[in-house]
Amino acid sequence: MYSGIIVDYELQENECDTLSKIMLQNAERYSLRNDKNVPVEISGNLLVVDCSTMKNINLTYIYEESKSILDSKIPNYIENTFGLISLLIIPIFIFKADSINIGIYDTYFELHWLKQILAFLITIQIISLFNPFVRENEEYKYVSFKNILAKLILLFIFIISLWIFY
Repeated sequence: MYSGIIVDYELQENECDTLSKIMLQNAERYSLRNDKNVPVEISGNLLVVDCSTMKNINLTYIYEESKSILDSKIPNYIENTFGLISLLIIPIFIFKADSINIGIYDTYFELHWLKQILAFLITIQIISLFNPFVRENEEYKYVSFKNILAKLILLFIFIISLWIFY
């Protein structure tokens, strides 16, 4: 008798409804000691069990709760996307594109360099408000109200500074 976690299996080459092999991780075999079945750990990463002479098999399905979105790769992708957007808009704020015919964009390039920097910081701050995740100690968490409030205060300071220098 063996127990372990089934990580893979193979079927017979010509009979797709018959097991050929089962691969077990964390495998244990059972030994009779003092009239009790005692588990004995089998060394190695995987145990390959030949199923050609197997009479029966007992399986226990362990349902694992779905992971939180915070444990997935989505927050990392979103963080990278916001970082990429922030990098991609830098040339738009440095070099005037003749193909962009928007009044506010033309007005931006008529501003003093300090006001241009403040306008850029305001834009970055507005974009960062839409990022729902924050990384703390290599773990992602949802942005808290305090973080949003801090971003809004910083945005307000940038806007006031732009207004004062205007």
